[in-house]
Amino acid sequence: MKRYSEDELRSWLDDQLPTAAAAELEAHLSTCTTCANAVESIFSVDLPKALMVREEVARASTEQEVLREVHATILFEDLLRFSIGGLTLFLRTSLVPVAVMVIKVWSDSNNPQKDKDS
Repeated sequence: MKRYSEDELRSWLDDQLPTAAAAELEAHLSTCTTCANAVESIFSVDLPKALMVREEVARASTEQEVLREVHATILFEDLLRFSIGGLTLFLRTSLVPVAVMVIKVWSDSNNPQKDKDS
């Protein structure tokens, strides 16, 4: 069975290990009393409490990610709503009057009777 060094255990306690390595070490600690005792005696840490705190921190960071995603989605939806509203306003104030003028000019040019009456 592998024995972890004091530096590796310290890195785990300081949350300096990559996720996969930390998970591997945590699984090892649950089966290896030598390493578990080393964590508790060398670092004066209550191992079950340390594992529980690490889970809480991991969940909190996951919740932060979820909150960040929700916030980004809300901002995007607001931006999209604002963009669509702005486009609608632009169409109403700019393109519709131009289209009406084009239709009127085209209608006048295709109606020779109106020119004779003038």
